[in-house]
Amino acid sequence: MSLTRNRIDSLLDESMSTKDFVALADFIRGHNETEEDQFTDRQIKLLAHFCETQNPLFKWDRWMAYVNGTGGRRGGPAPAKVAQLKAQERDTIKRPRPLDGPGWTDPRSGEPGFEP
Repeated sequence: MSLTRNRIDSLLDESMSTKDFVALADFIRGHNETEEDQFTDRQIKLLAHFCETQNPLFKWDRWMAYVNGTGGRRGGPAPAKVAQLKAQERDTIKRPRPLDGPGWTDPRSGEPGFEP
């Protein structure tokens, strides 16, 4: 089968997509978690530079954060970090006092309620 000039040009014009970047990052993360000979920071930065040359929309910071485990697949914080932030938020929310309990103020008259 021979390739036509148009087909060759279209193959050369295809750039890597987000799906490709995520697959590469998944491979690097999995390898670094299970193997003794891990990718070095320099090697990861070289791969990031290559990805950047393949697609001008490549987001270097997001990809590096995901590879290093501090970011999520789509650029936000990693799922474990999200769960931690939600727990902190839950703990810091100030619950309103009940209207009929001690220390409340009548919103219409401004008079304080009873104190125990």
